[in-house]
Amino acid sequence: MTLFAVAGLLHQWLEYRRVFRTYQAQPRPLGFKIAEAGLAVQWPQGWQRLRWPDLTRVQQVGDWLLLYPGPDFCYYLDLRQVPDPYTAIDVLALIGKQEVSGSGPTFAS
Repeated sequence: MTLFAVAGLLHQWLEYRRVFRTYQAQPRPLGFKIAEAGLAVQWPQGWQRLRWPDLTRVQQVGDWLLLYPGPDFCYYLDLRQVPDPYTAIDVLALIGKQEVSGSGPTFAS
């Protein structure tokens, strides 16, 4: 390996580390509410509503759903902790209903 390759890998590792630390410092949602119309996210500053049709993309990674309202941000929803009265299957069905109608997000693989 050349010195430039080692320096490049070190720089990349440091950049990933910086981004991870920045992400860790971001406020975390305090909770979620699921509804037919969409998702409500509770932040320390208050509630933010996100309608299912406003999502551009949804990706399932194991027990997690990554919900993208735009290209640069996503919400992480743990399907094992979906609040009552809904279940993980209900959430997937609500999002899938939007996808079938053509007004909602696309499931990504």
